[in-house]
Amino acid sequence: MHIYRLAIELGLIEAKYLDRRARHALVPTLSREETQRLQRLAADPNQWGCWASEIHASGTQLNRQYRSYSIVSVQLTPSSGSEEDSRGVEGARE
Repeated sequence: MHIYRLAIELGLIEAKYLDRRARHALVPTLSREETQRLQRLAADPNQWGCWASEIHASGTQLNRQYRSYSIVSVQLTPSSGSEEDSRGVEGARE
């Protein structure tokens, strides 16, 4: 850690520190800009969903996918140990 402080004091690197409040204020702006940039990309018929390959690699899109996985896993998990839940789909059709 001391080497970074020395480098900052010598002017070799610039300190770029944002406290929690500044980072929290900056996130919505960056997220909105990234979403707008991704929406402006041209369609690529060779990619899944005709989306540009850059969209698939985007951190914003990956976060959306991870959030959707957690939503699906929460919805698929039975909330109680009732008899209907334990019978599954086949039992519910009877």
